[in-house]
Amino acid sequence: MLFDEVLSLLGDFDRYQRRTYFLVCLLVVPAAWHVLAQVFTAAEVDHWCIVPQLDEDDCSRWNLTQSECQQAKKDASIPKVSISSSGKITYASCNRYDMTGIDFYPGIETANITNSTTGCHDGWVYDTSQYKSTIVTEDRTSEDTVYMSIVAEYYGSNRGIQSSILVLHNVQVLFRRCYHWCIFHKFCFSY
Repeated sequence: MLFDEVLSLLGDFDRYQRRTYFLVCLLVVPAAWHVLAQVFTAAEVDHWCIVPQLDEDDCSRWNLTQSECQQAKKDASIPKVSISSSGKITYASCNRYDMTGIDFYPGIETANITNSTTGCHDGWVYDTSQYKSTIVTEDRTSEDTVYMSIVAEYYGSNRGIQSSILVLHNVQVLFRRCYHWCIFHKFCFSY
Protein backbone atom coordinates (compact mmCIF):
# COMPACT_ATOMS: atom_id res chain seq x y z
CA MET A 1 0.00 0.00 0.00
CA LEU A 2 1.41 3.40 -1.02
CA PHE A 3 1.56 6.44 1.22
CA ASP A 4 -1.10 8.28 -0.82
CA GLU A 5 -3.45 5.33 -0.46
CA VAL A 6 -2.94 5.34 3.31
CA LEU A 7 -3.73 9.07 3.42
CA SER A 8 -6.90 8.62 1.39
CA LEU A 9 -7.92 5.77 3.69
CA LEU A 10 -7.33 7.87 6.84
CA GLY A 11 -9.15 10.90 5.52
CA ASP A 12 -8.46 14.60 5.14
CA PHE A 13 -7.06 17.10 7.58
CA ASP A 14 -10.21 17.22 9.63
CA ARG A 15 -11.31 18.09 13.18
CA TYR A 16 -9.27 15.36 14.88
CA GLN A 17 -6.06 16.32 13.06
CA ARG A 18 -6.56 20.01 13.82
CA ARG A 19 -7.21 19.29 17.49
CA THR A 20 -4.14 17.03 17.73
CA TYR A 21 -1.99 19.59 15.95
CA PHE A 22 -3.22 22.34 18.30
CA LEU A 23 -2.52 20.24 21.41
CA VAL A 24 0.97 19.39 20.20
CA CYS A 25 1.62 23.07 19.56
CA LEU A 26 0.45 23.88 23.09
CA LEU A 27 2.97 21.41 24.48
CA VAL A 28 5.81 22.97 22.49
CA VAL A 29 5.21 26.57 23.69
CA PRO A 30 6.64 26.06 27.23
CA ALA A 31 9.75 24.45 25.75
CA ALA A 32 10.26 27.48 23.51
CA TRP A 33 9.97 29.84 26.49
CA HIS A 34 12.45 27.69 28.40
CA VAL A 35 15.00 27.96 25.58
CA LEU A 36 14.38 31.70 25.27
CA ALA A 37 14.91 32.19 29.02
CA GLN A 38 18.46 30.85 28.65
CA VAL A 39 19.38 34.02 26.78
CA PHE A 40 18.84 36.05 29.94
CA THR A 41 19.47 33.61 32.79
CA ALA A 42 22.70 32.15 31.39
CA ALA A 43 24.23 35.33 30.03
CA GLU A 44 28.00 35.42 30.16
CA VAL A 45 29.29 38.53 31.88
CA ASP A 46 32.77 40.00 32.32
CA HIS A 47 34.56 38.68 35.35
CA TRP A 48 37.92 38.96 37.07
CA CYS A 49 39.64 37.50 40.12
CA ILE A 50 38.90 38.49 43.68
CA VAL A 51 41.99 39.90 45.36
CA PRO A 52 41.56 39.34 49.10
CA GLN A 53 44.31 41.85 49.97
CA LEU A 54 42.18 44.64 48.47
CA ASP A 55 38.79 43.66 49.91
CA GLU A 56 39.08 45.62 53.15
CA ASP A 57 40.10 48.87 51.44
CA ASP A 58 37.01 50.99 50.59
CA CYS A 59 38.93 53.93 48.99
CA SER A 60 37.31 56.45 51.35
CA ARG A 61 40.68 58.04 52.12
CA TRP A 62 41.09 58.89 48.41
CA ASN A 63 37.53 60.22 48.12
CA LEU A 64 36.52 57.74 45.36
CA THR A 65 33.02 56.46 44.64
CA GLN A 66 32.31 52.73 44.87
CA SER A 67 32.56 52.21 41.08
CA GLU A 68 35.75 54.30 40.84
CA CYS A 69 37.25 52.31 43.71
CA GLN A 70 36.38 49.00 42.06
CA GLN A 71 37.92 50.19 38.78
CA ALA A 72 41.11 51.36 40.55
CA LYS A 73 41.43 47.98 42.31
CA LYS A 74 40.84 46.19 39.01
CA ASP A 75 43.48 48.31 37.24
CA ALA A 76 45.99 47.60 40.01
CA SER A 77 45.43 43.87 40.49
CA ILE A 78 44.31 42.36 37.17
CA PRO A 79 46.64 42.01 34.16
CA LYS A 80 45.51 43.77 30.98
CA VAL A 81 45.15 41.39 28.04
CA SER A 82 44.50 43.92 25.28
CA ILE A 83 43.48 47.48 24.59
CA SER A 84 41.22 48.13 21.61
CA SER A 85 41.57 51.07 19.24
CA SER A 86 38.62 52.73 21.00
CA GLY A 87 40.48 52.50 24.33
CA LYS A 88 38.44 49.64 25.84
CA ILE A 89 40.64 47.51 28.08
CA THR A 90 40.21 43.74 28.20
CA TYR A 91 41.32 42.24 31.51
CA ALA A 92 42.44 38.69 32.26
CA SER A 93 39.54 36.72 33.67
CA CYS A 94 41.50 33.87 35.29
CA ASN A 95 44.75 35.52 36.49
CA ARG A 96 45.65 38.25 38.95
CA TYR A 97 48.83 39.86 40.20
CA ASP A 98 50.25 38.53 43.44
CA MET A 99 49.59 41.56 45.67
CA THR A 100 51.31 40.12 48.77
CA GLY A 101 53.27 42.90 50.48
CA ILE A 102 52.18 45.60 48.02
CA ASP A 103 50.29 48.61 49.37
CA PHE A 104 47.34 49.67 47.22
CA TYR A 105 46.69 53.22 46.12
CA PRO A 106 44.76 54.46 43.05
CA GLY A 107 46.94 54.62 39.97
CA ILE A 108 49.49 52.05 41.16
CA GLU A 109 51.10 50.15 38.31
CA THR A 110 51.48 46.68 39.80
CA ALA A 111 52.96 45.34 36.57
CA ASN A 112 56.01 47.58 37.17
CA ILE A 113 56.43 46.21 40.71
CA THR A 114 55.84 42.50 40.13
CA ASN A 115 55.26 40.20 37.16
CA SER A 116 54.17 37.37 39.42
CA THR A 117 50.62 36.27 38.60
CA THR A 118 48.47 33.63 40.21
CA GLY A 119 45.14 31.98 39.47
CA CYS A 120 41.76 32.84 40.91
CA HIS A 121 41.91 30.86 44.14
CA ASP A 122 39.38 33.01 45.98
CA GLY A 123 36.65 33.34 43.37
CA TRP A 124 35.57 36.02 40.91
CA VAL A 125 34.00 39.45 40.80
CA TYR A 126 31.30 39.81 38.15
CA ASP A 127 30.30 42.88 36.20
CA THR A 128 26.72 43.65 37.25
CA SER A 129 26.18 46.70 35.05
CA GLN A 130 23.88 44.84 32.64
CA TYR A 131 22.67 41.77 34.57
CA LYS A 132 22.36 41.77 38.36
CA SER A 133 22.42 37.98 38.61
CA THR A 134 22.70 35.08 36.16
CA ILE A 135 23.28 31.35 36.42
CA VAL A 136 26.94 32.03 35.67
CA THR A 137 27.35 34.57 38.48
CA GLU A 138 25.67 32.50 41.18
CA ASP A 139 28.23 31.57 43.81
CA ARG A 140 28.45 27.79 44.05
CA THR A 141 30.19 26.29 47.03
CA SER A 142 31.69 22.82 46.95
CA GLU A 143 28.75 21.51 49.01
CA ASP A 144 26.31 22.80 46.38
CA THR A 145 28.34 21.16 43.62
CA VAL A 146 28.33 17.80 45.43
CA TYR A 147 24.60 18.06 46.08
CA MET A 148 23.84 18.99 42.46
CA SER A 149 25.94 16.10 41.13
CA ILE A 150 24.09 13.65 43.40
CA VAL A 151 20.72 14.97 42.23
CA ALA A 152 21.78 14.86 38.56
CA GLU A 153 23.08 11.32 38.93
CA TYR A 154 19.88 10.19 40.65
CA TYR A 155 17.59 11.68 38.02
CA GLY A 156 19.83 10.65 35.15
CA SER A 157 20.04 7.02 36.23
CA ASN A 158 16.34 6.73 37.01
CA ARG A 159 15.09 8.53 33.91
CA GLY A 160 14.43 5.29 32.01
CA ILE A 161 12.59 3.71 34.92
CA GLN A 162 10.60 6.86 35.65
CA SER A 163 9.57 7.37 32.04
CA SER A 164 8.50 3.72 31.73
CA ILE A 165 6.35 4.01 34.85
CA LEU A 166 4.83 7.27 33.62
CA VAL A 167 4.03 5.79 30.21
CA LEU A 168 2.39 2.73 31.76
CA HIS A 169 0.42 4.92 34.17
CA ASN A 170 -0.70 7.28 31.38
CA VAL A 171 -1.76 4.39 29.16
CA GLN A 172 -3.73 2.88 32.04
CA VAL A 173 -5.45 6.21 32.77
CA LEU A 174 -6.13 6.79 29.06
CA PHE A 175 -7.75 3.35 28.61
CA ARG A 176 -9.80 3.81 31.78
CA ARG A 177 -11.05 7.21 30.59
CA CYS A 178 -11.84 5.88 27.11
CA TYR A 179 -13.68 2.94 28.61
CA HIS A 180 -15.80 5.19 30.85
CA TRP A 181 -16.45 7.59 27.98
CA CYS A 182 -17.61 4.75 25.74
CA ILE A 183 -19.88 3.32 28.44
CA PHE A 184 -21.33 6.77 29.10
CA HIS A 185 -22.07 7.38 25.40
CA LYS A 186 -23.42 3.86 24.97
CA PHE A 187 -26.06 4.44 27.63
CA CYS A 188 -26.81 8.07 26.82
CA PHE A 189 -27.00 7.91 23.02
CA SER A 190 -28.11 4.37 22.28
CA TYR A 191 -31.42 4.10 20.46
